[in-house]
Parts: sequence; C-alpha cells; structure tokens
Amino acid sequence: MAEEIVGLRATTEGALKFVLCVETDPENSPHIGSWSREGRAAAIASPVFWHLLILQDDLSQGYLIARDLCAEGKGVFLKRIAVLSKVGGLGRQAISQFIQSLSSLGPSRIWLAVDVENAPAQRPGPTNVSRSWI
Repeated sequence: MAEEIVGLRATTEGALKFVLCVETDPENSPHIGSWSREGRAAAIASPVFWHLLILQDDLSQGYLIARDLCAEGKGVFLKRIAVLSKVGGLGRQAISQFIQSLSSLGPSRIWLAVDVENAPAQRPGPTNVSRSWI
C-alpha cells in the first residue's frame, strides 16, 4: 500500500460546503465553534488568517484555521482543526505540516487551545516537530 500524503491547500469559496459538513459532523461539532458561511468567506479573504484544507492523497479530509499574530508579538494561533477520520493521526500530521510551512515566518510561538472535553486531542503529539524558532 502506498504511503498516504498529507498536504495543505488554501480553502476556496467553492470548498465551503465541504468545510461546513466537516464542522457540523457529530464527532466534530461538540468541540468546535461554528462560523457562518459569510464569516468563513471573510476569513478566507483575510490576510491575517490561514484557512486551509487538509488533504490526504489529494482528497479533502478536513480543514485548519490559524491566525497570524506575529505583528502583535504573539506568534501564530492555531484556532481550529477538524478532520473526518479520527484514526491514523491525520490531524497530527496536518499540524506538523502546518508548523513546517511556517519556517520562513519564524513565529516566536505557535499555540492551540484544546477543548477540555476533547480527550483524543489532548494526547501528546509528535516530538519531531520542534524547530529552533518555536
């Protein structure tokens, strides 16, 4: 079996229906806030937000939203990550990929708030994502 490739791609307005389906999935909705379609479209267009699709073998499997707070000295806030499959470490792989993509920005920190009720998200992540700029 070929290794599955995890990638990230900017979300387009054409992908919003998929994003809203992931957000309202019964396994995801208790742990994440809901945005209106208009609010999400504004985030996609904003220069301070990253709204990214999580791809596995070029198929959309989830999304990630982060906010650039570097100008305020706060680094990058990983606001939300939601994936369809909760097995196999797809979300963790996407976070690692996102962190690697920030190397040119060099944020002082990258932070993520996790819902206290979201036990699977609280497991320790991979140790190989540390970078000298974190």
